[in-house]
Amino acid sequence: YPLVLGSRFLRLTETLTTFRHRIKKAFATKFGSPRLTAFFWNPDDSESCCLRGKLGEKNVTAVPDTGSECSLIPLEYARKRRFFIDNSMQHHHELEFIDGSRQTTFGTLQDIEWQLGKGERTWCDFLVLEGLPVDVLLGNGLVEEFHVFEEHEASPMFGGQDEGGTPGMYGVTMLGQYGVELSNLESEYWSDLNTPDPFSRQMILKESTRRNAIQQRISCLPHPEQEEAHNLEIQRQTE
Repeated sequence: YPLVLGSRFLRLTETLTTFRHRIKKAFATKFGSPRLTAFFWNPDDSESCCLRGKLGEKNVTAVPDTGSECSLIPLEYARKRRFFIDNSMQHHHELEFIDGSRQTTFGTLQDIEWQLGKGERTWCDFLVLEGLPVDVLLGNGLVEEFHVFEEHEASPMFGGQDEGGTPGMYGVTMLGQYGVELSNLESEYWSDLNTPDPFSRQMILKESTRRNAIQQRISCLPHPEQEEAHNLEIQRQTE
């Protein structure tokens, strides 16, 4: 990441609260590209970034991270809670962390209820990862759905202590089978665009086939990732 905005800067400038309307969304030029991390973490105050909530009717503290493409819970915690984990092959996803390290998920915890504080709730999926040092990591999808920073940053729900480990910066990117195939298809598109005659009949037919292939790959992505991938594909087609 060329720039990471810390908690003190975000709070003092009210970037995610008072002045959130100034933030503009920009689509990455490639699938799986790094994204901005707005992360409330202070190494001298590990409680400042934890968010109180409920997972399956039991109180937990979670770490919200806008730089993560998915929401995660550790395998050890899922087993302790005796959650049913679907570990069939289609639920194994390769993840890349902010430091470049990679790890494959154990499976998926499907249709589990997540509740923010004592109010808002939703049913969602969590990827299960062995050795994750926090009990719950909330990815960008849930952070945006619950308006975590702009509406709740100053509320008592922030500041819970995570007994499952010390919060850190994750920036999780999904690199699973379909994500790699999407990247390959996009790379193929840019190569074709630089040929002497990119709009020949042959190239037009190839692009039509590629669009169908991309839509099929997108439909195989986890539901929280499909909308973003679909928007990226629309942007690619209009360029």
